Amino acid sequence: MSLRIRRQTNKSQRGLSEMPIFDFECSECGNKFDLLIANKDKDKAQCPKCGSSNVKQLLSVFATTSSGSANSPNSCQSCPSAGSGG
Repeated sequence: MSLRIRRQTNKSQRGLSEMPIFDFECSECGNKFDLLIANKDKDKAQCPKCGSSNVKQLLSVFATTSSGSANSPNSCQSCPSAGSGG
């Protein structure tokens, strides 16, 4: 699974807005694909391979950023639960 971050500017609204990328799987042909689509339009998603609208949304991964470095004493590596999955 790969991380995807995209931003789209929308100057008709105040400033910038982000439009998420959603992962889908087609129930007809099994094609997995992602779409840059507004949350309110997810139900209109169609498979780009076969055109079916019988698609299901998959759980997507997302990225976060941190101001600390991996060597910083405040990083997660110094946490007692780092690397233990908890």
